Amino acid sequence: MIQVERGVAAFSEGDHSDAARLLDSVVDTSAEWELVAPDRRIDVAYTVGIGRLLMGDVEGASVALRLVESELGEADHVRRALAQVEMARGDLGSASRFIDDRPGASRYDRILAAKLAWRQGDREGAVEQAVAEMSSALDPQEHAWDVAGSIHQLGPIFVEAEEARHAELAANTMDRLLVDAPDHLPLVTHHRLLQAGVLRLQGRPRVALKVLRRLRKGLTGTDLAECLREQARAEPALGHLAEADTLYRTAAEAFDRAGERWETDATTAEQARSAE
Repeated sequence: MIQVERGVAAFSEGDHSDAARLLDSVVDTSAEWELVAPDRRIDVAYTVGIGRLLMGDVEGASVALRLVESELGEADHVRRALAQVEMARGDLGSASRFIDDRPGASRYDRILAAKLAWRQGDREGAVEQAVAEMSSALDPQEHAWDVAGSIHQLGPIFVEAEEARHAELAANTMDRLLVDAPDHLPLVTHHRLLQAGVLRLQGRPRVALKVLRRLRKGLTGTDLAECLREQARAEPALGHLAEADTLYRTAAEAFDRAGERWETDATTAEQARSAE
């Protein structure tokens, strides 16, 4: 199917919206799915699943990825995507079943393990794992953007732990890895959100807010939610407590609309702590 080849190619080039346009109906319509060659089904399911996840459609991502769940032995990338889906839902026990935590596991499994540790409340262990990962050598076969995506998963751990030095290192590493990336690549937005968190941690909330307000235009899904939450974290330093409270609430609502149940609860809890 030419449609399948074009969709997978669009995803590999970072154009998730075009990939979704081409492939959404393929995974959502049984008749179209049956026309996909068996040796292309994993590629199609992953392309749609991870694309939906990146755009904040967690349940839609699950639908696509589970079309090939029986073939996970051949598709570590699909397994890891399912781990991300379960973490978004807040089902951390299920997420752990999809993460390889054995010695010698892949970079992304190691990062997912750190992220899971953070969400399970092992903050010290999560930071320790994240710090160790920042010093791991790049494999020559790894694509720079894929590594940037992995580093992006570590950034929030450092920001939320208020580890400014390590958060800055993560942001700088992403900057180098994304040097040739087009502006429409979602990771470019994720990098800018991380930079704003770094600015706040460095005691520069006005600059952080300037970046966030400019970035917020046009954002949707989890990107919008993360931007709103980071704004909420920066506002109190300027005495804007009411604004922060509103932003926290709006961020939680945005996370909820995107299917990010764990982040919804975590943001609501953070709002309550900030008001104490």
